Amino acid sequence: MLLSRVFGRIVKGLPFLLSEVRLLISCHTPWMVSVPRSIHLTVTERCNGLCKMCFVGMNNADKNFRGQSKVEIPKEDTVRLIREAKELSGSSFYLALIGGELLLYHGFAAALEESRKHNISLTFTTNGYTLNDTNVNDIIRSNPMNVSISLESIDPEINERLRSFKNGTRKTMEGIDRLIKQREANNADFSVIIKSIVTEVNFRQLPDVVRRYAKIPKVLWNPQPFYHNADGVAEHMADFSVKDVNELREVIDEIKELRRQGYAIVADEETLENFIDYFRDGLHKERVRHNKRCTLGYTHMFVSPSGGVIMCPYILKSVGNVFQGQSLKEIWNSPEAKAHREEMASCRINCNATCSRPVPFLTKVKTFLRM
Repeated sequence: MLLSRVFGRIVKGLPFLLSEVRLLISCHTPWMVSVPRSIHLTVTERCNGLCKMCFVGMNNADKNFRGQSKVEIPKEDTVRLIREAKELSGSSFYLALIGGELLLYHGFAAALEESRKHNISLTFTTNGYTLNDTNVNDIIRSNPMNVSISLESIDPEINERLRSFKNGTRKTMEGIDRLIKQREANNADFSVIIKSIVTEVNFRQLPDVVRRYAKIPKVLWNPQPFYHNADGVAEHMADFSVKDVNELREVIDEIKELRRQGYAIVADEETLENFIDYFRDGLHKERVRHNKRCTLGYTHMFVSPSGGVIMCPYILKSVGNVFQGQSLKEIWNSPEAKAHREEMASCRINCNATCSRPVPFLTKVKTFLRM
């Protein structure tokens, strides 16, 4: 059974290996043969949260808004874009549905079904507040690649200082348990990833999250950096920046030991160490990349609810719009995209988002096989 599963993972991973080869050719020769291996569709701005480390939550708080009507990609256009993503990238890409809160999106079930129909490796993140029976059943039927659920602490007092939602911790943890139970009952094989943002508020409790979930089969824990430059979030920088880096080191060492004991942690030891450097250097400082070529323009596309397409979530330069008669393939191969790739290649901003920071190839392989 184990050998069969590993073999299946290897076969499924071959297109992604080809994608790595395409990237090398595109970066080091005159031939542009790379296609996106991660396409992010932000299908809704609606959210029922007021999370203090999220620009969506802060915008909601500023407007006294929770889950009301905001910009969304119409369901029919989302289905079309999923088909176009498949046409552009084939079998060697991940499709990430982004919000807002995905479970509030009126086209959520249709997006799941279209992705299943085209055998697309789908991933999305939810706060878990509405992981009810209906939503869980939709997820089980589509059997995505993984479902990420945001949880900063299993202690409600700590979690809800960051994620201001009444009884939100209980709702999220009940949703996680419901999803895992139904996944096992239906022999679905998608992974569940628990995401925690590392801040002063919750870093001491992170090992408890690891112990609670990361020994359950096909459940992984993934620490996230606090991205402080987002609109509406910077004002909380002092509250979120870890004050005692030595204490953080003790916690990181504890997490590294849990990883050695077999707890499923997405981050390798080098990545965990980077959190210490991040807070020690100070969030207020301008962070500069090491002298490496940025490859994000060869691997990622981001589509906003208004249809604008960018290739970097830090350099918000549009290279096209899917609502102005352009397909994803046309935008990817456009002169605007080509010129922007060259600009990005020399960028030295130190990305802190997990979707864009460089990850060693062997780490990718190990994580893929564990999912």
